[in-house]
Amino acid sequence: MTLNEKRIVKLPIIIETLTREKLVNLIEEIVAIDKNYVRELGAQFCTFPWGRDNYLLDLRGKWELSQVACSLDDGVAGVWVASNTVKDICHTHRVLVSQEYSGEGVARNMFERLKVKACEIGLTKMTIEVSCLNNVALTFYKKLGFLLMKKNEIEKYLKLRGRKAKVLEDRIVEDDSSQYHVCYRGDV
Repeated sequence: MTLNEKRIVKLPIIIETLTREKLVNLIEEIVAIDKNYVRELGAQFCTFPWGRDNYLLDLRGKWELSQVACSLDDGVAGVWVASNTVKDICHTHRVLVSQEYSGEGVARNMFERLKVKACEIGLTKMTIEVSCLNNVALTFYKKLGFLLMKKNEIEKYLKLRGRKAKVLEDRIVEDDSSQYHVCYRGDV
């Protein structure tokens, strides 16, 4: 099944905070969804799949902010990995929705829960990096109220994160030539 195909019968889903314990129990399924995204979308999604170590990495605020959506049969419908490693910013690292639930509002619902959690812990801004090739994701984040950072803002963003990368107008250019927009929301 490709990312654009959908199954006919959709089971209800439950969205919960992605604790470390839940992640350990679901890690193989989440990593498989991630690999499928990279296989199907390539650089449009990102330049490398995340493995167990990437998902299990402990980051400040990660286990409070990250969300998982599961169907009633315990299958993973989606995952939204976020953390609070810089000041009052909620940064999204990864968003995945399984093929069966693509287009069904899973990501939007995980985002709504994420916003509530971010507010509860006092965060005021949100950021996410999106491949410049991924127009579907860019359109989705814009619908959620995200804006694209410009050169000066991206330079400040990279400095805050302690990251070095080239900045060209409205994008980050990585050493492997992949390019990413930085999307932000100033009101959580």
